[in-house]
Amino acid sequence: MKSIAIVIMTFCLAGSLFAQDRRLIKQQIRDLSLRIERDAPYSDATINDLREAKDMMRQSLALINNNGGGNTEIYKLCINYAFEKYKRQYSQSDALDRAQTNCRNVADIDILKFLFEKHYRGNTNGAAMDLATAQSDFRVKGRLDLIEFAYDKHYKGNTSSQAATKAVENMRIIRNTRGTLSCFQEYFPIHYRGNTSSVAMDKTAQTCSRL
Repeated sequence: MKSIAIVIMTFCLAGSLFAQDRRLIKQQIRDLSLRIERDAPYSDATINDLREAKDMMRQSLALINNNGGGNTEIYKLCINYAFEKYKRQYSQSDALDRAQTNCRNVADIDILKFLFEKHYRGNTNGAAMDLATAQSDFRVKGRLDLIEFAYDKHYKGNTSSQAATKAVENMRIIRNTRGTLSCFQEYFPIHYRGNTSSVAMDKTAQTCSRL
């Protein structure tokens, strides 16, 4: 009886801490939004940085409203595509549930399709789609050409799935994508001297993220 009471108390404490964490995070979000409202009119950021900040805020609002990427059309397209892949491994009911849940994260259908094909080499349909949906979020939206470039470099020395993941990781550290492809093309040959193709690509992404 004592052990049962301890378990119940543990769950209650965990629930209380979780509620406190939620309240704290909500307050932090509110504080941040007020700071943005205060600082935005006086920002000296470039137009591209401002546009990226706007996109991030839209994505944040969609997440707060429990609406994933916030684009209904993309969401529906993703569900249709993901469902066809998931149902090859799961029941149609489970496949639809997984598609609806995971597609809330997706912001770019073209990137989703590209990543799925790369992850599918060496993974099941379900695992490949799980990875693809998780990696096709707003942080890589509109960056298919950059992901293709990075994937090609990482694929020399890694599996297809590993190369896809590394390419996405490279994109997520790039804040301003304007001119990034030309930046990749310029600095990759420099880093490639003395490094493997994959290491050179990581170093190139770091270089271009600082410009």
